[in-house]
Amino acid sequence: MIHHTEGEAQPTLRLRKDEQIRCVLDHGLLFRGKHLLARLIPSEKVSPLLNEKGPFLAVVISRKKSKRAVARNRMRRQLREAFRKKHGILPEQTACVLIARHVDKKISYQELEQDLLEIIFNYREKSESKPAI
Repeated sequence: MIHHTEGEAQPTLRLRKDEQIRCVLDHGLLFRGKHLLARLIPSEKVSPLLNEKGPFLAVVISRKKSKRAVARNRMRRQLREAFRKKHGILPEQTACVLIARHVDKKISYQELEQDLLEIIFNYREKSESKPAI
């Protein structure tokens, strides 16, 4: 068992099943950033099995965006790390799929992190302003 100290970011819970990712892509709210597209949805709408606390993440980077697996994997790792550090500001039961708009080595980690923060804040604004039914 891994023990985490107070203040240390917890590991990210990941969406791994194709049908879960497809559900988020089909039904999630779309947010656009400079380098990313994001689809977010409450995780209970994705699957009742996603009952663990914390936001869930999947990262999608098409081979069309970059032929080099090294570049795609680097961006995927950077996005996971940015999400891991910033997921505390998302509502706990949220499923998120991040989609790369383009892959370029010149995109810095800070740019990706800033893009992700803007998407998260836009989602929070939109989800908090929803009228209760």
